[in-house]
Amino acid sequence: MNKTFCPTRTAENNQVVSTTPGRRRLYRLAALYPTRYSQYHPARSSDRAPCTGVEQAWDGGVFKSSWYYISTEKRNWEESRRDCLRRGTDLGIINSRGEQVFVNGFWEVWIGLTDRDEERIWNWVDGTPLTTGYWGSRQPNSHLGRNEDCAEKWPRLLL
Repeated sequence: MNKTFCPTRTAENNQVVSTTPGRRRLYRLAALYPTRYSQYHPARSSDRAPCTGVEQAWDGGVFKSSWYYISTEKRNWEESRRDCLRRGTDLGIINSRGEQVFVNGFWEVWIGLTDRDEERIWNWVDGTPLTTGYWGSRQPNSHLGRNEDCAEKWPRLLL
């Protein structure tokens, strides 16, 4: 099971990125890895936007107008996405090189990219095709040849 990150509705894209097992992950309107967080924005209660149902204790931050949040709950990609959808958002879509650089400061994270409809044809959760070139060679792929249908961002694979 993985940790889940959820967004507030103040983000311009209202998206979230989720995590993988045993590690804190990043979600759109959500999450900054605590040890890396201070290099972007020190946590202050005044920085936090309201988010119904979100735990009181959380580390968060902002990239442009998008909030990032770390949940203490563990979930897989599907469960993380369902949780985000219940909160009125979705898994994160990386829209710019600047956002990729920001996200790249974290360990592996779930992102809103999937090839569920057709193997090796990657689309974002909003239905748009993957067109940007922030990926390493032969990426994204199904890790170790498994038919995983979801994307996890690892720093060593991007930029």
